[in-house]
Amino acid sequence: MLGFEFAPHIAALIAGGYMVYLLYKYPTGEYLTRIKIMTKAAFDTVIHAPNRLQICALLETTKELEFQIVKEQLDVSDSVLSKHLKVLEDANYIRLIKKTEFTRQRTWLSLTSLGRKAFKSHLRELKRIVGKI
Repeated sequence: MLGFEFAPHIAALIAGGYMVYLLYKYPTGEYLTRIKIMTKAAFDTVIHAPNRLQICALLETTKELEFQIVKEQLDVSDSVLSKHLKVLEDANYIRLIKKTEFTRQRTWLSLTSLGRKAFKSHLRELKRIVGKI
């Protein structure tokens, strides 16, 4: 094949992901080791609710969005949106930022780094599930 033996070993499950050791043995007897950390895909019940999934999808595409824009995109009331934002905020997936603009206070929303990771992991898991059908 390529002049070396290939023996992949899944060595350990660590920190919510997999650590994969790839060991190459060359004909000379020398070894080359590669280590790759792969995040484990996970179904996230916090994100999976339709409105929260849409909120994360909207916020994933930008740095931050104003509350009113998200409300209009989802076509929900203030109270419904606030309820879903509270769940995401409690999970530390989003950050709410209050800003005063032209004497009016506005609420801006942004995904945290944890929220981005959780959203991407949730999407990977959904794709994996759909791929099995």
